[in-house]
Amino acid sequence: MRFFIVSIILTMFALLTQTFAQIPNGDFESWTNGNPTGWLTDNVQGVATPITQTNDAHGGSSAVRGEVLSFFGTPYPGYIYNLGNGFPISQRYAQLNGYYKLSPQGGDQFYVVVWFYSKGQIIASNHGQFGAASSYTQFSVPLIYLTGDTPDSAIVFIAAGEDTSQNSTNANIGTVFFVDDLSFSGTATGVEDNAQPLSFKLNQNYPNPFNPTTTIDYSIPKSSYVTLKVYNILGKEVSTLVSGERSAGNYSVKFDGSELASGVYFYRLTAGNKTDIKKIMLTK
Repeated sequence: MRFFIVSIILTMFALLTQTFAQIPNGDFESWTNGNPTGWLTDNVQGVATPITQTNDAHGGSSAVRGEVLSFFGTPYPGYIYNLGNGFPISQRYAQLNGYYKLSPQGGDQFYVVVWFYSKGQIIASNHGQFGAASSYTQFSVPLIYLTGDTPDSAIVFIAAGEDTSQNSTNANIGTVFFVDDLSFSGTATGVEDNAQPLSFKLNQNYPNPFNPTTTIDYSIPKSSYVTLKVYNILGKEVSTLVSGERSAGNYSVKFDGSELASGVYFYRLTAGNKTDIKKIMLTK
């Protein structure tokens, strides 16, 4: 009888742990076809595999190793981020925690970007950038909430490189990073005083390079007629992602390049009399 009761308790504990799991496979113990299960990478089997599994772990037996490779002389940085539209959450977590190591080249840093969504709109986000670390070092990225809503999904994006303020993947060949044991902690109760966007802003898409989908975030400070379009290198429009009135706020748009050829493209955001353009790279 005692064994039976203990077995029930252990089973219930396991079920509760699974039910309230924060970040699917956040310890990177599970891998499928060379990628951490539940995560996307920019690995191209047989061509470039900057993300690999390693037994040099902070906890458990497995972690992620990322490297900036040379792809015909051009830096090809490794990155990971969550599949599809992210993973479900239902709490206003205060911060993301994890452990990393970084052996950088040039000005590269380890960086993490976090977005919380509610009904498709960004309600909290932040990014953290961290310097060289020869042994596993804990990092934390506090979430900045723009509204009082409770999130329903989250995306975590991890890479190493420069220009992290724009969520870019400019990087130097030879940089290596490790990451393990991701988790959320704490509870956020307030909203930032400067939650309302103060300026027109177009962020670098993530991931970049991408195949076949990527995400573009932008902010507008007041209600405007907004267009977000993608052009090929010859200036021909290939996709219209946004066209219409939008109220002031932060927005996130998915772009699917599955019908396009590999190469360099540009996306242009226009809101009122403001315009910005950024480069994007599709690799297949």
